[in-house]
Order: sequence, then C-alpha cells, then structure tokens
Amino acid sequence: MMDADLAVLDEDEREHVSLLAEAWASLKPTQRAFLDALPYAGSINAAAKQVGIARWTVYDWLDSDRVRYGESGGPFTHALEQAKEAAADTLETTLHQRALDAKAGMPGVVSAIFLLKGYRPERYRENIEVKHSGTVTRVHLDLAALPDAERVALLRMALDHAQKQLPQGEG
Repeated sequence: MMDADLAVLDEDEREHVSLLAEAWASLKPTQRAFLDALPYAGSINAAAKQVGIARWTVYDWLDSDRVRYGESGGPFTHALEQAKEAAADTLETTLHQRALDAKAGMPGVVSAIFLLKGYRPERYRENIEVKHSGTVTRVHLDLAALPDAERVALLRMALDHAQKQLPQGEG
C-alpha cells in the first residue's frame, strides 16, 4: 500500500495495515507465494500445487502457528484468512459479472453461489426465522404406569391425529 493510500485510512486502519505488513514480512517466501496464489486458485490444494508444495504443508504451517502463538494462530493464520477474504472478493466479482452475462448460463452461477456460501456463510447462508409466542408446557407421562386400556386409547388418538396430518390419499 502506498503512502497516499494510507492517508485515507483512520488510525486503527493504518495500525491494522502496519500489522499486516509486519506479519507478511515474517512469512517464508513459499508461504507468501502460496497466499498470493490462493485467491485465484480456488482451493488450498490447487494453490499448494501451483507453488510446488503439498497441501498438508499448509496445514502444518497452521499447526505451527497455533503451537507458537496460541489457538488464534499467528502471522500465517491471519494472512491465510486475508487470502480467503480476497478469494471470496474475487468470486463475488466473478459471480456478479456472470449474473449480468446472459451467455454464462446457470451452472456457473449456481456453482459460484455455493462457493460463496462456503466462503461467507454469514452473508450467504439460508436465513430461517422461527417465532414462538405463548408458553411451552412439558408433561412427563409414564406410559408403563398406565393401564392397558388408557395406553391403547392414547395410541389411537395419536394415530388419528397423525392420519389427519397426511395429505389426502396417503392415509
């Protein structure tokens, strides 16, 4: 980032950029090459292959970060999260372009949607809202303690209720 770019950032943002730059400088050249490749490669495996390493090497780097810096990780862990964000940004831009391009077709758009759900579930997940009003009453009924006639009557009521819930012709 150039000094002119830093001028538009507030103090917290400048500090964040400074910390990222320090973290980036502490990485090995192979780690930096992997992180540069990830946003365009599509997966950890593909990016690892591009730079000539096994994907397990990436997971070893993450484990080493956790051992050295604690569960939240260190420079490589944080740089990987930034690279994943960059990948999601690239994917989001591509999806937007495909959505506007009538020739792209549905398979590409559907694939991109699923990838976005994986990268940014907080933004692209299915949202379901359940509202409940009233009270919930919990009743404990020891069926074994009931006389046979009462158990049979309860079972018949449950069966009748279940059959009423089925669409016509399925009961």
